Amino acid sequence: MSILKLSLEELVTALAKGHLTSSEVLKAYRARAELIHHACNAVACWIPEAEQGAREADEHLQRTGQVLGPLHGVPFTVKDHVMVKQTPITMGMKKLQNSGKTSRRDEHLVTVFRSLGAIPFAKSTMSQLGMTIGGGSPAHGDTLNPWDTRRSSGGSSAGEGALIGGGAAPFGIGSDVGGSVRVPAAFCGISSLKPTCGRISMMLSRPGEYFVPATAGVMARTAADLSLVYSHLLAKGLNDGLPRLPPIPFNQPEFSSKRPLRIGYYVEEYTFPKPCAAVCRAMEEACSALKALGHELIEFKPHTDGVLPKEMVWDLDASFYVSSRPYKEVVKELKSEKSAQTAEEIKSHVIGVDSEEAHPDLIGMFSSHEPYASRNVQHAGSLGGSSIGHEQIYASRDKMRERFYKAWQASELDVLLCPAFATPALHVEEVPYSASNVITTRVYNLLDMPAGVVTVTSVNHSDLSQGYDPGTTNPDVTRMAMRAVEDSLGLPVAVQLVTLPWKEELCLRAMTELEKAVACDQNHSHHLLQPEARRSPSLGAAPIPLGARL
Repeated sequence: MSILKLSLEELVTALAKGHLTSSEVLKAYRARAELIHHACNAVACWIPEAEQGAREADEHLQRTGQVLGPLHGVPFTVKDHVMVKQTPITMGMKKLQNSGKTSRRDEHLVTVFRSLGAIPFAKSTMSQLGMTIGGGSPAHGDTLNPWDTRRSSGGSSAGEGALIGGGAAPFGIGSDVGGSVRVPAAFCGISSLKPTCGRISMMLSRPGEYFVPATAGVMARTAADLSLVYSHLLAKGLNDGLPRLPPIPFNQPEFSSKRPLRIGYYVEEYTFPKPCAAVCRAMEEACSALKALGHELIEFKPHTDGVLPKEMVWDLDASFYVSSRPYKEVVKELKSEKSAQTAEEIKSHVIGVDSEEAHPDLIGMFSSHEPYASRNVQHAGSLGGSSIGHEQIYASRDKMRERFYKAWQASELDVLLCPAFATPALHVEEVPYSASNVITTRVYNLLDMPAGVVTVTSVNHSDLSQGYDPGTTNPDVTRMAMRAVEDSLGLPVAVQLVTLPWKEELCLRAMTELEKAVACDQNHSHHLLQPEARRSPSLGAAPIPLGARL
């Protein structure tokens, strides 16, 4: 029996029946993770107690004949900044990496997974401070894509994308404030769901920051595996003892329903740059597959219909980092080239540590002149900021949400289908020019809606034979997008599915139905990948083979 080939349901069954032991499953995944880490630089640290946890699980099953929980003995991985007791949190920062400090306790989500019988065995790398969609940090270097190690695995949950996408973990915990579980999923050929903030966690990028809410999210190889994890996670009473999280159990009737759905779709509304041929084909095939299942597909145009213009999202979402001055003043400054931050200013305002190096991806995020890029990093309430301006920003955001929800309800939508990213995975050295790409995913953080990613196809020869115009006048962004498309044969391509807040089960239903309908080969070949080991010779540089001189 090939352990790595098993679906999560098959793995859980084999462990429960004693056909496999937790120790041998952990050994198989640990060996695969070591291989993927060697090739892709994806592990922040190993969790030494994992072996003991696997032995205890085996002893318990042998002694009692009972499993520890529905995920008995299943190994999983955890993003660097999520607390796991007796392991460090680096946030991609050398200062924290070298501090010698470790977490005194588990994050609540880790505690719940342990109670379900699952065993954390590694912490994965993340981008510096979790602020970019790249996978690089001064603490660990650049994390690479197991499908093509010249490319980024995506971020900020970079190591999770690489490990799960390389068949080195059945599932893992990431987090998302702008696409951080969805971009790695799209780049690495896996599946993920960003839930409504508060459904499984509430995370703050800094104290008091609720403008664009961040949340933990689960990542897995397939939507079917993902749904199984969420069904157990939410059925367990995840939020017991946490007053700020609503006790909403997994809605099995909603997930299992066969009623036809009314599914809206768009291709270019909030997609930046323009989607390439492979992404457009993925959308066409997804629409056709869902229609064949009996669902109704209608075009949804909140941008062109004036409900939520892309320019409004760009202007308002740029205040995420946060300006507390009046909204109009912020927009005016953000549109001025003079507002772009220098590397030293970024280090001072964002990193706050003089001795810490700023990764090129982080510099690119804050120094970009693209309309979406966040360039004002003055925190609310500091440096003479205006509390009235802060209030105006939140009021504008809430009005945008209401306009979008009303347009959704007027169209009587159940689900929305749209691109997850405009191109296949980006080359590592091109990530600094990707600031505006994040609108494709972050719009649903701003709107606080469940959003999941499903891999539906891979780039084929026909896609590459078509011309591609990214639709931007910025030469760096144009080059970034066109290079992502060039030489991308066989790379995974994903779509995004979205539902109204608190409708995670409906989102997962649509994801699993679509995944089954398209039957994408990529969803079952992660463990067969044999990535060439590479490393970036310097932060953000093009990776070179490990056999070459660094």
